[in-house]
Amino acid sequence: MRAWTAGAAAIVFLSAFLLPTPPGGQAQDIPTCGKVVCPAGVAVQTTPDPSEKDYYFACQTAAQSAYVNFAEAAISTSAMAFKPLTMSPTTGDPVLEGKGQTHLNELRSRSGAKTLQEAMSHCTKKTQPERVTVLQNPAGSGQFFVRDASGAQAWMPKSYAEPAKAK
Repeated sequence: MRAWTAGAAAIVFLSAFLLPTPPGGQAQDIPTCGKVVCPAGVAVQTTPDPSEKDYYFACQTAAQSAYVNFAEAAISTSAMAFKPLTMSPTTGDPVLEGKGQTHLNELRSRSGAKTLQEAMSHCTKKTQPERVTVLQNPAGSGQFFVRDASGAQAWMPKSYAEPAKAK
């Protein structure tokens, strides 16, 4: 499991887009599929932490997953800093500054959604760890395509999965 809280995870998730290296270098020690190769065909363990109210969204497309999870990470990061965000009345997105806002706008555009709510309607909130199988792991993407035990398929953030340990 993760060695940090949900807020710290959000900061690390956001820092992958906004900073050249994670704060404190801690994320480099965590063996997530964002840091190590988790090829198609292997089982991985998802890592939301229910005790920390940690979660991610699994979505129909990689672009929706990237957009929704980035926006949620921005919201969580703000909440951990006790700094209320302004929310856009047009898109429902958090209003960020500089590169963060530019990146969020690009993610929304790629997702094909006009609003955060529209993109979220194609996603499922995941709060419990589960074992899933990697179906596609595109190089250079922060998302990968997985199948769960029931056969449901979705795109999810690589940073919320670890290589599964043998049973």
